[in-house]
Amino acid sequence: AAGTMPALHPLELPVTVERAPPKVLGVDCVKEEAFGIDGYTHQILLKLLIALRADKVDHDAEWSYHWHSGVIEDQVVFHAQTAGRRLRDAGEEAVALPLLPGVELAREAAEARGDADSAALMRELGERMKAQEAKGGEDADSFLMHSKGHGIVCNKEGGFQKDEFIEQYLGEMYTPWRWFERQDAIRASQRDLSAEKESPEFYNITLERPAGDTRGFDIIYVEAMYRTAFVSRLSHSCLPNCETRIKAVDGIYTIHTVTTRSIARGEELTFNYNCVTDIEAEAERAVCLCGSRACQGSYVIWKGSSTFKQVLDRVHTMPQRHALLWRACQGNDVCDTVSP
Repeated sequence: AAGTMPALHPLELPVTVERAPPKVLGVDCVKEEAFGIDGYTHQILLKLLIALRADKVDHDAEWSYHWHSGVIEDQVVFHAQTAGRRLRDAGEEAVALPLLPGVELAREAAEARGDADSAALMRELGERMKAQEAKGGEDADSFLMHSKGHGIVCNKEGGFQKDEFIEQYLGEMYTPWRWFERQDAIRASQRDLSAEKESPEFYNITLERPAGDTRGFDIIYVEAMYRTAFVSRLSHSCLPNCETRIKAVDGIYTIHTVTTRSIARGEELTFNYNCVTDIEAEAERAVCLCGSRACQGSYVIWKGSSTFKQVLDRVHTMPQRHALLWRACQGNDVCDTVSP
């Protein structure tokens, strides 16, 4: 089966689980256009929210930062999904859409559940956003949400619980040498087609043989672009509500997608891509729209050449290299010979 690696003996296996029914796309989950905000917009909203409560909280307190960030994530970003889809239904085709309708929906939801404090906070936030947009300035155009393309949204009544199995991550399997050969060919074709300026798109995941396996370390790359399950279409988040875990089912290593916390109906399912690149421009194009307090700004992390030289810089500095050369030359007749 794609996305699996055989295990020879039960003693070698990671956590063994019984085969569980996956969530059904179209029933438990639905594929819909998803919307998000970038890290800069999160920070602007955070400043406005803290300013609204300046007389009630210590804005320098760490708990205040996390509390207000939670308001943005759980209310503004959550209701931005519905607001974005309503704007699409109304004929709006722009990639960037106004965020204010999401704030207004958050206020309406708070009023419906009898949460007067949250309703008042969302009302005041909306008024501040309108005032700042009318005033102009560098932050006037910051209150936008952006389309992330299609994502997977929880559609189950009552939502999902923590540690709930969603689906296996399936795809075509490649050995490392074959995988990198394939990537080189893809990059070459992108250069020929001038496609390198587009945001990176990938659906692959790495399956590592668990530590302690008697057969040693091994890696398989799982390409989920073509033959796959719906979990390969989850959006990235720097603070995700799902993650992948290696499990053993019927003696086979599998990649399970599992929830890390409870997920409400209507909330998008996300996981951290944990993707790195050695191309700085690629990381700059991959703008993250998770809107979380932990947002890194990009869903692809750039690792420059200095990242891979950390050990050398610590234990093999220039003086140490010269010392090694000096010791190597001691007693060496070749070093005593001076060329004319």
